[in-house]
Amino acid sequence: MTGLVRQGFGTTGSIAQIIRDGLGPGDGDGEPPVTPPIVEPSLTATITGVWRQDDPGPNLEAAFERQLRDREFGESIRADYRREVLGIDPVRDEIAALEAIAAEPMPQWNGPVGQRVDVRSPTSPIAAQAVASTVAPMAFNTSKYAAALGVQSKPGRFK
Repeated sequence: MTGLVRQGFGTTGSIAQIIRDGLGPGDGDGEPPVTPPIVEPSLTATITGVWRQDDPGPNLEAAFERQLRDREFGESIRADYRREVLGIDPVRDEIAALEAIAAEPMPQWNGPVGQRVDVRSPTSPIAAQAVASTVAPMAFNTSKYAAALGVQSKPGRFK
């Protein structure tokens, strides 16, 4: 149809009209018709910048939800496989372990007992400090005070 339009037949031209009239819609004088010049449509395009700040980017929340659903689905399939094929049921095993713990006798709790540390004990830190700070008793030479100590009328503190 585009060819008919370019040859001047208009949009209503047909093959029958081409056969009847020759090469185009002439005026009957045998001269070839005047074809209008072919005007190609002008191609115009607008280049627009992509503003990254306007780009919402990937929907991370939806992607996370899809990943979570996929993981849950995979875990459910693996759990079914373990339970049905391998005979491993973690829920059943955990319940059995809890029942075994519950069947054990409850230990008696004796509360804290107040205890006074004996400072004379060799393991006492106070005794250890006292032992470390003392020295063995030394013999005291009182010979130079013998005359004073031998006086009968000495003060009472020397008795």
